[in-house]
Amino acid sequence: MVWFLRRYLSYHIGTLFKQINLGRDNNIALRDSDLNLVARYAVGKLYYPNEDKGLSTALVNAIKTSPIEGYYSVDASRYDGVSRDYYFSKNTKYGFLVNAGITHETAFADWRKQAWVVSGLVAAFSLAFLSLAWMIYRVWMRQEEDIVRIRAHEVELSRIANYDALTGLPNQHLLPDRIGQAVALARISNKLLAVCYLDLDDFKPINDLYGHDAGDNLLFALAERIKKTLRAGDTLARTGGDEFVLICSGFSHLEDVYAMLDRVLTEVRVPVLIEDNAISMTSSIGVTLFPEDNSNPDAMLRHADQAMYRAKEAGKDCYHLFDSEHEVKRHEHRQFIHRLREALKNEEFVLHYQPKVDFLSGGCYRC
Repeated sequence: MVWFLRRYLSYHIGTLFKQINLGRDNNIALRDSDLNLVARYAVGKLYYPNEDKGLSTALVNAIKTSPIEGYYSVDASRYDGVSRDYYFSKNTKYGFLVNAGITHETAFADWRKQAWVVSGLVAAFSLAFLSLAWMIYRVWMRQEEDIVRIRAHEVELSRIANYDALTGLPNQHLLPDRIGQAVALARISNKLLAVCYLDLDDFKPINDLYGHDAGDNLLFALAERIKKTLRAGDTLARTGGDEFVLICSGFSHLEDVYAMLDRVLTEVRVPVLIEDNAISMTSSIGVTLFPEDNSNPDAMLRHADQAMYRAKEAGKDCYHLFDSEHEVKRHEHRQFIHRLREALKNEEFVLHYQPKVDFLSGGCYRC
């Protein structure tokens, strides 16, 4: 009779368990006060006392720790091998124990959903952050590229403004600065500074005879030659056409200046082979010396240019030193000639008759 009642009770409870929506792989079990199985429902199947495989060690330990209710976990159930997390609760009045287990997937389903949401948000934030970082990087790189491009453009503009396009030498815009630096150095070292204006003699027929390309090649070749005769600290510049300026410093004696000028004249005389044509040139050089000529850079260039024209007048293929006293006298002479011409033009001259007087007799004779 007792067996029948237990069987009936187990069946009836099992039927009630079936009505509970446990979800996939979850289970629920009822045990009596002696912890014997009354009924268990798991994975769509009812288990009765004769199918009980005994208490799990985890449940026994959990009841010892907390007799009324508690939690425990089983890696593999004895009757179906499924890992679950269990909750048990004991009815103190009747002594039966209800034990429910859910799989890890069910237990952490909501957490996984939230984790996926959080992960999605983190991924979206990370993607947005990376996109923003990439945009900032590209803007920064573009700014860097613009800065580099602007600096390169400034360097190119400076080169075009201050250097000759054909020879790569400093041009007339850079000369005053170079002369100013050389003068400052000469003052410190107490050495002679020579500013030389060089003009190639009869260069125009070269362009007419051989063409402008040949003329450019000749100018480039002569510039390279002249540069080799100078020292590292000296400056060779091209002011345009066939005219060059040499800024040479560090001379202790005037003879050193003459020796340098002779070297330059000799180097220019050496024929240059242009398109199978050996072209010979000569040059005229005007020189002004610091500290004798203590003028500003523009005036020193002008004095060297004047001296160069004196070399041309002297027969070319030579050099002439600027003489300030001589130039003053020449200037006064030019002023006097100019004044005479203006007086003749304006009829400022008046003719006066001067009597001839005999000092012995005191008589006056009409002219």
